[in-house]
Amino acid sequence: MYDEIGADDFLMGGGVAWAKFPTIGSGVTGTIITPAPKVRQAKDFDSGEPLTWPDGQPVQEVVINLQTDERDAEIPNDTGVRQLVIKAPAMKAAIRDAVREAGGKGLQLGAVLTVTYTGDAAPKKKGYHGAKQYSAVFTPGRAADVEKALGSLGAVKQDDTAGF
Repeated sequence: MYDEIGADDFLMGGGVAWAKFPTIGSGVTGTIITPAPKVRQAKDFDSGEPLTWPDGQPVQEVVINLQTDERDAEIPNDTGVRQLVIKAPAMKAAIRDAVREAGGKGLQLGAVLTVTYTGDAAPKKKGYHGAKQYSAVFTPGRAADVEKALGSLGAVKQDDTAGF
């Protein structure tokens, strides 16, 4: 099964920029503009093959789009939308805990989410890096607040997942 991308992104070679966490302290803050986030099977970045755990179960992930204030001069017509891939167990736990703490029930349209790379866990094997650790802050919002943002962006949709 292939994930669909928008026709304009296919034609023009564009897509939504990914949220990146290159260094401790880096993060992303934005309003959730994905109407109904879905779980999907993660894929290998290089081969595109579906990922599985050693026991054969699929590695799952959720991809959401955040409207941020970020702009990258190297991305033509950057609208500030960043795609956040929630796959790492530590990121998933941090976001889940933040949503619960805020009294939310899930990743609701219009909520504001901040995810920050806070450090690395101790490596499980000698010679390996420890898993990235994250913190998250979730502020419930109103879906109506997002309508304005979506309109100004030409309605960025969940299927704008170039690279998957």
